[in-house]
Amino acid sequence: MCKKVNTKVKGVYEINFSSKTTKANAYITGLGNTRRIVIADNLLENFTVDEAEVVFAHELGHHIHRDILKLIFWSGLMCLGGFYFMSIILEKVSLYFRYGISDISNFPILALSMSILLFLFGLPFNFYSRKREKVADYFALKITKKTDAFITSMAKFTNRDLADAHPHPFIEFLLYTHPSIGKRINYAQEFKKKIELEKQEE
Repeated sequence: MCKKVNTKVKGVYEINFSSKTTKANAYITGLGNTRRIVIADNLLENFTVDEAEVVFAHELGHHIHRDILKLIFWSGLMCLGGFYFMSIILEKVSLYFRYGISDISNFPILALSMSILLFLFGLPFNFYSRKREKVADYFALKITKKTDAFITSMAKFTNRDLADAHPHPFIEFLLYTHPSIGKRINYAQEFKKKIELEKQEE
C-alpha cells in the first residue's frame, strides 16, 4: 500500500494491548525517517484482513498529510499562548494582593488559570484534530475502496472500546478529538453511494 501512494514508513509494528485491555487501536508515531505505524494485537486478532487494511490506510493517511507535525505545531502555539496568558494573570493577581509573582500563594490561581486555559485552547485544537481525522478517513476510503470494511471496523471499535457512537453534539464539540463513530459510519455510507453512482454513470 505504501508503494501504491509513493511513500514509505520505517516499519509496521505490533503492540501488546491484550494483556491490559480489550480495546483495539492503531497509531502512527515518530518523525521524519523514524515514522512507523503501530497496530494493537487486539485489532489484528479480532478484525478481518480488510478491516485491518482500512485502519492501516487511515494511519497511512496521517503519514501522507504530515499530521503529526501539524499537531505538534498547534500544540506548541497553544503552550506559548497558555504561558503568555498565565503570566499576565499572575502579574495582575500579584499586583492586586501585593505579593511577589513567585510567592507560593499564587499556586491556586496558577492551577485554576491553567485548567481554564487548557480547556479553552483545547476547543480549537479538538476541532482541528477532528478535521484531520476526517481527512485520514477519506484517504482510507479512497485508497482502499472498502467502505463495508470501514463501516464494520468502526462498529467493532465502538463495541470493543465501549464508545458512544452517537454522543450529544455539544459533548463531541467540547471533548472529542475524533469525529463520533456514528458520523464516520455515515460518511463512509455517503462515500459508498458516491462510488456506486460513479459506476452507474460509466
